[in-house]
Amino acid sequence: MAILAAIVLLAGLYWFAQAILRKAGVRLGMARWADVLCMLWVVFLCTRTVFALLVQWTALPVWAESLLWSPWLKLLFYVLLPVPILSIYTDKMKWVLKRWLLALSVLLVVFLIQSATWTKYEKYEAALDPKVAASKMANNRNILVFIMDEWSFDRTFGEPNWGNRFPAISNLLNQSTLYEKAHSLGPGTPTSIPRLLFSNDEDFKRKNYREVMSFIEEGVPHQGKSIYDIAPKSWLKVAVGLYVDYPVILSGYVDHALKFESENVRRTFLGELRHLIQSQFAFLRIFGIHFQYVTDPEWFPQMEIHQYTLDVLRENRVNIMGVFHYGWPHYPYIWTRQGRKPGSIDPEAAKAQTLENYMGNLEYMDVALGEICATLKESGKWEDALVIFTGDHTWRFDSEILGVWPLPAGTSMDNQMELADRQPMSKWTHVPLIIKYPGQKSGRVEATEVVTHGDLQHIFHAYV
Repeated sequence: MAILAAIVLLAGLYWFAQAILRKAGVRLGMARWADVLCMLWVVFLCTRTVFALLVQWTALPVWAESLLWSPWLKLLFYVLLPVPILSIYTDKMKWVLKRWLLALSVLLVVFLIQSATWTKYEKYEAALDPKVAASKMANNRNILVFIMDEWSFDRTFGEPNWGNRFPAISNLLNQSTLYEKAHSLGPGTPTSIPRLLFSNDEDFKRKNYREVMSFIEEGVPHQGKSIYDIAPKSWLKVAVGLYVDYPVILSGYVDHALKFESENVRRTFLGELRHLIQSQFAFLRIFGIHFQYVTDPEWFPQMEIHQYTLDVLRENRVNIMGVFHYGWPHYPYIWTRQGRKPGSIDPEAAKAQTLENYMGNLEYMDVALGEICATLKESGKWEDALVIFTGDHTWRFDSEILGVWPLPAGTSMDNQMELADRQPMSKWTHVPLIIKYPGQKSGRVEATEVVTHGDLQHIFHAYV
């Protein structure tokens, strides 16, 4: 309803602008030009709005959304096309444009009726669709991969008494295997996680840093193999997390996918209306006019994904192959073992890449890890499951370990990441890897074997 209300307000604004433009055109003897321009702009606006609504309701392919938000398309619609159309404008073209506008108007009425009567659900209301879950086989065999964002091996296990600081990890290692020489498949989330998800795809494995980044930025479904192909078809396949558009890149591979963001999905009607109107005038930033968008605090998705994951594990009595990408110990640095730091947290202070800040987040990650293990045991999933805890990359701002900060003059973060990506077994990708094998009763430390996230697919194959 907020979308349609925004359309009505924008339409009124455009018609008001048309009246002013036409009045000026009459005075200047250019009324025809004013009429044509206004009609074209209204037609283009309505066309784009209809397509935007279709994308919003996932009725169009993903590439259509990328095209829709392209600034070049707006330039084509509002500037480049009106010029040639003005030069060949005829009564026949006017008739065509009016009929097109009428058809769009009918569609908007249909959308209005649908929006007023369609049953709506909160985005994260239920852990999974019960109908989907009920259609799957049920037993205690599960493949569960928990990826902690920016998890440093050195900062976790570097101190002699690290177990006192991270009791949940210490308890976990009493019945699992720690691989001390484990590496992720990239120095950053946009490269590391896709390479893990598609580690059994030979074509994807050959992609370099730029090619993987382009794949993520384009926002298109993957075409090829994924690790989800390894699990039996009867299993429930889940992918949830931050920063990576899981619903898009894993389209067709999983039963359920979510990307958690800071975008405020709990806005009031008026708040959402304001946001939509402002979004249509974002181009004013060219003239130095900026709007303050209201979003959730950055910490909110971190906590939300944790609660959501616990719901998935607790409420579903089916075979699950799941990848759960957490936001800890990544910033914002507002966490301690006791939870969020009390009082008001300065946004800039929360981003300060200090060791004290990082270790605070690491402590709270330990708390969350303990809650995951407890939930698995309470739900009966622990004993026979293959459970993996790892990181997507190390803490990239750890100058004592990596020795690269501050960046050399003339070197951008992107350049540094690309250079690090060419060193696949470097400290940038050195991450914890803890695997609880099915039936494992005692802890083990593997200190010599070098493993990567690319090797996990073989463990999955052996398990199923």
